[in-house]
Amino acid sequence: MRTSAMFDLNQLRCFVAVATELNFRRAAQRLNMTQPPLSRQIQQLEHILGAELFDRAGRSVKLTTVGRMFLPEAQDLLRRAEESMLNARRLCIGEKGQIRLGFITAAAFSLLPSLLAHVTRQLPDAQLILNEIQTSELVESIANHQLELGVIGMQHNDPRLAVKPIVRTPFVLAMHREYAPRHGDIRSLKDLDEEKVLMYSPSSIWDRYGILSGMFHVRGIYPNYVQYARHSHTLLSMVNAGIGVALVPEFAQAMGYSNLAFVLLDDMPEDVYAELCLCWRNDIDDPMTITVRDAILEKFPLPQGAPIFTYSLYDKRSS
Repeated sequence: MRTSAMFDLNQLRCFVAVATELNFRRAAQRLNMTQPPLSRQIQQLEHILGAELFDRAGRSVKLTTVGRMFLPEAQDLLRRAEESMLNARRLCIGEKGQIRLGFITAAAFSLLPSLLAHVTRQLPDAQLILNEIQTSELVESIANHQLELGVIGMQHNDPRLAVKPIVRTPFVLAMHREYAPRHGDIRSLKDLDEEKVLMYSPSSIWDRYGILSGMFHVRGIYPNYVQYARHSHTLLSMVNAGIGVALVPEFAQAMGYSNLAFVLLDDMPEDVYAELCLCWRNDIDDPMTITVRDAILEKFPLPQGAPIFTYSLYDKRSS
């Protein structure tokens, strides 16, 4: 019984060269080698296969029936080996691969479209697997290696994660377009004193309740909080129903409520803002994750401590 030896890629390259040139001398020149070692490679391959691949009768070289059948198989094996090698190299340098990206609802309407377009342009072979998810679950999923990157709506002090703001925008007042004619114009924070205001829930993982209520308190402004909600889209749905007005991040305009107007109040302090942040594990070593992360940070270069107008999703504000 013949031993189960296995041919190698170099033997296949030698065979394909001779099979396409039908001349050992030209094939050797093509492979930048001398003819004797080329002949030995072919002989070893024939020994492993247990069949002759070339008819060497006379001065010409012809493929045998086995040789003709084996040629496309050998060419395909060489092509796939080359592709595998290139793919492995691209994976090692972070040009190819899959990245699981989690994001909160607010990012889906505003940040995500431009983020995806940028990553696709810069890294066409990077496949982003998207997961819309709440902040607390998103943070745990990244920490537990279920997601590689995430877009959240706040800084986070989890020691397992690195967090960097990539969007920082002011809060704007959302109101139904028919609200001002019925209740009076609202242009400044003091106009919200005793006004019906929809507020973020104190139990929300985001501290927007603390930010906004603290801002009102130090200015002696006491809105009439008629309802609380955890998320901006819930607040906007109630504003759309005419229940009251709400201060929401500027990027919430992208949620597309056509009956709402958004106003940047005249006296909104610059140190009161909302953020969208990119987060990842502190110990990431996957080249693809690092490459995608760096591409996103390059697109949204928000320095620590930057003022709220450093990056705005909207060039024009409704008035």
